[in-house]
Amino acid sequence: MSELDPLSALRNHYQKHGDFSKVVYEDGFVVLDGVRLSEAAPTAFKRQLNTHEEYFYTVKDVIFFIDNFGLNIDQYRQKVVINKVKAVIQQDKDALKKYIDGNKALDLFINITN
Repeated sequence: MSELDPLSALRNHYQKHGDFSKVVYEDGFVVLDGVRLSEAAPTAFKRQLNTHEEYFYTVKDVIFFIDNFGLNIDQYRQKVVINKVKAVIQQDKDALKKYIDGNKALDLFINITN
């Protein structure tokens, strides 16, 4: 049995529970339904920012984004700075939320190679 990539593990957990309130945090790791992931583990969702630096959102970035989805842009940015996470940029928000919700199978910027 192959190991789930972090983005799929996040999606599976979210679809099962409807949020990330049941996530257990342990010394820089998160545990989702028995799957232990580093908060810093890159997911398969590539940031759509046109820079020479390639960046894939981390487990921590995705959980933080979903947990704070209802905030307005200014509140979200303030919490990003306080919590020291990488903000999910505006052009990624809809696709990432729909993917985690299960309303979208894949996106151009998802790179699952398993």
